[in-house]
Amino acid sequence: MRKIIEYTLVSADGVFTGAGISAFSNYRDDAYMQDGLEQALMCDAMLMGRNTYEGFAKI
Repeated sequence: MRKIIEYTLVSADGVFTGAGISAFSNYRDDAYMQDGLEQALMCDAMLMGRNTYEGFAKI
């Protein structure tokens, strides 16, 4: 049976869009990036919304 891993990114004020999103990159350190990589490698597939998919497709 496959596992479902939910990964939700939210801010303290509940808003994670607009110009303030670029400030988030100041808080990403090596541990954060390693955790994200490990989660991605544990998955057989990823389910994402249209905006997230389009962002990934540009890379």
